[in-house]
Amino acid sequence: MKRLSTNADHFRKCLLTGLLLGTSVWATAQVRINGREPFTDRAKGKLLYVTTSISMSHLSATVEPNDAKWTELSINGIPLNGATTVDFGEVTAGRTFPLSGKYEDKDSTLTVSFTCLPVVEMKKPTAFTDDYEPCQIIIDEPDSAHAAPIYAGKVKHRGGTTNTADRHKRNYHFKLLDENGASLDLPLMGMREDNSWLLDAGQVDFFRLRNHICHELWIDFSTRPYYHEQESKSVNGCHVRIIELFVNDEYRGIYSLMEPVDRKQLKIKKYKKGVKGCLWKAVEWEGTTFYDPVDSYDNHSATLMGFEAKYPEPGDDADTTDYAPLAAVMNFVANASDENFRDQINTYIDLPVMMDYSLFIDMINGIDNGGKNCYWSIYDKNKSGRMSITPWDMDATFGQNYANNVEPSELTKPDNELGNFTNIETRLIATQGKEYNASKQQRYAELRQTVFDEQQLNARFEAHYDTLTFSGATARETEKWSGDSDLGGKVLDFKAELTDIKSWIHQRLAYLDQKYGYAPSGITTISHPSNDRVWYTLGGQRVSRPGKGIYIHQGRKVVRK
Repeated sequence: MKRLSTNADHFRKCLLTGLLLGTSVWATAQVRINGREPFTDRAKGKLLYVTTSISMSHLSATVEPNDAKWTELSINGIPLNGATTVDFGEVTAGRTFPLSGKYEDKDSTLTVSFTCLPVVEMKKPTAFTDDYEPCQIIIDEPDSAHAAPIYAGKVKHRGGTTNTADRHKRNYHFKLLDENGASLDLPLMGMREDNSWLLDAGQVDFFRLRNHICHELWIDFSTRPYYHEQESKSVNGCHVRIIELFVNDEYRGIYSLMEPVDRKQLKIKKYKKGVKGCLWKAVEWEGTTFYDPVDSYDNHSATLMGFEAKYPEPGDDADTTDYAPLAAVMNFVANASDENFRDQINTYIDLPVMMDYSLFIDMINGIDNGGKNCYWSIYDKNKSGRMSITPWDMDATFGQNYANNVEPSELTKPDNELGNFTNIETRLIATQGKEYNASKQQRYAELRQTVFDEQQLNARFEAHYDTLTFSGATARETEKWSGDSDLGGKVLDFKAELTDIKSWIHQRLAYLDQKYGYAPSGITTISHPSNDRVWYTLGGQRVSRPGKGIYIHQGRKVVRK
């Protein structure tokens, strides 16, 4: 991985170029533990250190004071006279250790804890805003043999309803920069090499990872887009990693580090002597359900009837975007005769991907994903106007509401009927009802025996719960956010939420089995070909060849020696 230098000369250069502002690199770091600096929650006097997953069960570490202003230091009652080996024992589940000493001759005690999750910190002298502003970005990965690198970058808040003045646990978008202010592409945590990254807070989600798990689920099973043979590296979705976030010396909690859905991710054709590949995000309900035709459009506008142009954006690689292919699909779905619709819809819509999406949002009960909160893309409009769909923003799933008052709703119950996925599906049923319904039932039966299997769905949530609990993140998240207005003043209880989710899944599957005519007792279960080989790190990263350490396998924590 490329790294920026962390020496003083580099930071002086960054200061001179305006990339970084005058903040200290670390906030009163008293001791290094196994060569690592702490992440500091200054107001609460808490220090969080990153360590490997296997060391969490028994940590013996070298502890070394590194701040001359601190004297008479001891940790967990053990005096620190230079580099000292300390046997901490088990450091899981948020266990804490006192760090005591005198700071400028005044008695002081801080609290030390450990995590095996990656930690990201973003630092600048003032609070972050809705506009990109320069900052330092520190990224510490547990398995890294290097000191946590410190990057130049820029950060802003992101989101719609989650990004208002009354919300507290914000989502972020950050970009890495080199010492000259240019984009710095890095493959963070085994994901794609890029400079642009998203941080998702799970702001109203009582499990914090519903959106995260939905993205993993979609990538694991969904049919590849029609152009995948030409673009084998295309990803119709985004990879995600669990991290813990600090902002300006304050712990902010559990986040998902996410790849963006963009032209690079989907591998649609780049603008070259005119528009080729197209990407739109459905951000409003206005026209995104495909019931209404397009009377006119303006290629200089950022939006068209609830669709936001994401590539090319007006002024991005081209003087204008091109809504013509989108308008053609919208007009065909709204106006085509039944005969033409039946015979030609597959030239306008990537039907295998759309069917998977329809079943997917039915499974997760995506109450906010039936028209908006998704992307539509065209690989190359000069060759085909066929559109594929990509899911997005799936916090309001698995029984979770999207409103921060989180009151019970008929919409979130396990027997909620979502209805048809847009007018595309309404017309498919009207024109190809028997054939379409049979294909959908068959596909549901296939998924029901693999990724929609109740044990497999439960195992996804259980594995992440174990990861969060083992690392101590659930305890820290609960202390930070339980009772916050983002959650309607309600209490965070990850264990109770896991129980509720598993109960919801059981009831949802019973409802869908009846809807799609699936009888589990009458069908022999088909083994998922790769199920026994799926291993995850405690950070949620899928690995094909696990080495020594602690992993999640088949829903259980396993130690490989």
